[in-house]
Amino acid sequence: MKAEYINPFINAVMSTMDTMALTPSTPGRPYLKSDRKTYGPATGVIGMEGPNIRGSMAISFDEPCILGVCSRMFMQDVTTIDDNTLDAVGELTNVIAGVAKSEMSERGLLFDMAIPIMIFGRGIEIEQFARGPVVVIPFKTEFGNFVVESNVSPTDDR
Repeated sequence: MKAEYINPFINAVMSTMDTMALTPSTPGRPYLKSDRKTYGPATGVIGMEGPNIRGSMAISFDEPCILGVCSRMFMQDVTTIDDNTLDAVGELTNVIAGVAKSEMSERGLLFDMAIPIMIFGRGIEIEQFARGPVVVIPFKTEFGNFVVESNVSPTDDR
């Protein structure tokens, strides 16, 4: 997968987590995903398709991370993953994909976004939107860890 398909997501995650969740995040070394299972118990997935690229992005949080992030976003102590927590995951998914879309469109990579899907549960199998590799970018925060999965390829790779 090309860096031009990955870097916008890294940049989008870092800026969105800083501004929306008031939670700085540090990316780790990307790697190829070897299975189709969710990383953590709170996951958001969004599909993307356009004239020259298609794919999906997923963000999946471990429990301490999403509880800390939501506590900061809601300005109150969040102790369980519930509908409000999953709504926050969906909103983060949507905003991150939108910020990445903006950066990619500046490079001529155009796509529309679907409505995010939220998944509750660790190890749930998800189907990626495009063929090709899924790149996983791990992130660390003061609360815990999360991953962003990017599966973007040219539309002719269907």
